[in-house]
Amino acid sequence: MKRRKSFRYKNEFLVILLAAAIYLPGLSRGGLWDPWETHYAEVARQILVRGDWLTLHWAKNQNRCKWTKQGEVFYSKPPLPFWVMALSFLAFGVNDFAARLPFVLAGAFGLAFLMFVVRTLWDTKRAWLTTLVLASSPMYALLSRQAMTDMMFEAFLIASMGSFMLWAFGPVKKARWLYGFYLFSALAVMSKGLPGVLLPLATVGMYVVVTRKWETLARMRPITGPALFFLVAGPWHMYMLLGGDGVRWYREYILFHHFTRSATVLQGAGSGGLGYYIDVLWSAFFPWFAFLPAALAFLLVGARKKRPVDAGRDTFLPGLFHAFVPLVEQDSSWPRPGKEHYSTDRSIQIQVFAVCWIIVWYAVITWSRTKFNHYVFPLLPPMALLVSIYLFELPQRLQSKGERALTFLGLVLIVLAGREILPSPSVWAYSITYDYTRQPLDRLATISNLGYWLPIFLVVSGIGAAVIAMLRPIRLGIALVVSAGMGLAVWLGFFYVPFVAPAMGQEEAWRSFQEARKPSDRIYNYRMIWRGEMWYSRDSASCVRNRSELKRVLQKPGRIFFITNRDGNKHNQLKREYRSLTGRSLKVVNKETENYIMYLHDGPALKPEPIKPLAGTILKNPPKGIVEVHAHLGNKKVELIGYKLNTTPLEKGTYMDLSLYWSVLGKMNRDMKVFIHMDKPGKRCFVSDTTPVKGSYPTTEWKKGELILDRHSFRVPDDCRSADVSLYVGLFDDKGRLEIKEKELTDSRNRILLDTLDLE
Repeated sequence: MKRRKSFRYKNEFLVILLAAAIYLPGLSRGGLWDPWETHYAEVARQILVRGDWLTLHWAKNQNRCKWTKQGEVFYSKPPLPFWVMALSFLAFGVNDFAARLPFVLAGAFGLAFLMFVVRTLWDTKRAWLTTLVLASSPMYALLSRQAMTDMMFEAFLIASMGSFMLWAFGPVKKARWLYGFYLFSALAVMSKGLPGVLLPLATVGMYVVVTRKWETLARMRPITGPALFFLVAGPWHMYMLLGGDGVRWYREYILFHHFTRSATVLQGAGSGGLGYYIDVLWSAFFPWFAFLPAALAFLLVGARKKRPVDAGRDTFLPGLFHAFVPLVEQDSSWPRPGKEHYSTDRSIQIQVFAVCWIIVWYAVITWSRTKFNHYVFPLLPPMALLVSIYLFELPQRLQSKGERALTFLGLVLIVLAGREILPSPSVWAYSITYDYTRQPLDRLATISNLGYWLPIFLVVSGIGAAVIAMLRPIRLGIALVVSAGMGLAVWLGFFYVPFVAPAMGQEEAWRSFQEARKPSDRIYNYRMIWRGEMWYSRDSASCVRNRSELKRVLQKPGRIFFITNRDGNKHNQLKREYRSLTGRSLKVVNKETENYIMYLHDGPALKPEPIKPLAGTILKNPPKGIVEVHAHLGNKKVELIGYKLNTTPLEKGTYMDLSLYWSVLGKMNRDMKVFIHMDKPGKRCFVSDTTPVKGSYPTTEWKKGELILDRHSFRVPDDCRSADVSLYVGLFDDKGRLEIKEKELTDSRNRILLDTLDLE
């Protein structure tokens, strides 16, 4: 009887099942974390709300709150992760599970592709060890369960680099793998931007320079390969560049998010020098990071070769030679691998390629002044490859005393890592989020609160490292470390993430709100920009930024919920301002010990105070000497009849006193603000958005026939020092700027040009 042919990709299928078993259980427990998960989920939801799949948008209320300078459009990231999330929302509903599911699938894809690459280049056993090393790495396990762009970027990066390795080092150099390199690089670009292609190209370039294999570049399909890349990544980028606001998109997406942020320190980012990310890797790649120095050392000193017993000379130079010169056509005068050599030159070439990958990316993230802990994520696949090769080949090697001492280094480093992690397990939460000073997290994530599983995983990994160091039996030691790593990955996702979630996300506070709310209730966020307030309110939460806005909100009847957090002691500020206005205390809806707190106002509305404009605000006639403008705004509801401008040169800069004279022609139903802009050639150098008459006389109270004096005083920044500065004014609110009838007075953006100034 003819035997049935086994399924060719059964190992990859088993990896996908394993990833689902590790990463899927309890996927939505604890809710999405602020600010990135909730931010990205809301951007994806806006695709469905607006029906616009090409231009991404922020939440509308976030734009109305003026927390951001970007406006409603979202130019920070490319669209692929948001497209996939939006499709997940269509399939499974708009919820936390659907937001995270695409990234579990991306994590599974990355592991399966890694399995295929290593299985093709070596064998199935080595492929399983490499896959388990990466799958059990804490950062990989955590980011596979986070709605962040990094996991999708990582998966396509693995596929891109893996495709190149299959083409360059595989038994048969098939062109399809080279095209896979370009295809997956394009998808990585569509997931997180230019690093998706710059990192693979830089790694290949460094490998070619180090090994002097220049013919590699000529064989990389220099025409059809890039054509495939641009066919995939080009259309969206060209659409955005040539669209209606292409210049702004280019400045924000290309210049700022790819280059400017590397030269500046963004708020909430870490800071440090060459060793900053070494400290991050302790926890991000635990326990495997402990074996990485030994793996690199063995590669450099030629430990891939079984030395004959009578080999008395030092093998450092031959080992260094094998690692960093062309390995296919070596000079015959150097020692060539013989029958006693366990691995091949091709194996060393692949490891050299992995080292190039590590060096390139570590140099990039170290050079960048903005340092987020998850920037080390692309380092994990090549590190997993080096560590797995080292551990797999260790039983077949003859060890000198010096080389054998390296095996004890893994045990020492695991002990040191345990000493770092046990006192502060919050390092794992900090490795995948923003703002590394959240005190509530430090209070929650302590060993006394997290239980006994973490010490068990640390001890088991330490025992495994000790068994490996003693070289008997090495496979048992590897099995112990793998078991500890996989157990830690499951524990992180199913227990650790939900446990610290109250400090990292707003889901619990909003669940309390949903249980207590009534149909007519209103919800506001108080001085908060963590973005979960937009996601969980489905963009219905308005904002309160100061005491005067809180007062206006409380003057409206009905129950009002407020959500705020402990950052900057905001919850106490809200309670103090509320008590001073009402004489009462806010009701706490959820637990006040959590980072995000939901409060309820359930008392009578405040009585509005009578409007009293400042003395001298309302005039009978315009004064003499004003510069006449006569610009009509808002369908002739108000007219700017003129202005006075006085500049006072002082030692520290130029101060301006600008008096605007508004003639009220009709009832104003919108509470407008005055904007003042100063533009020098090619750049806006000053912006001022203020309420008219210093907030004492809102436009909704203006009466027909009144002539209102509106004074503004401000210091001109040094950036506006120029001989050609244009001064613009106008009125605006959340719905936009009031249209100006006289087009000859405006710049087509509904800004009235008052004057051109010489401020040099």
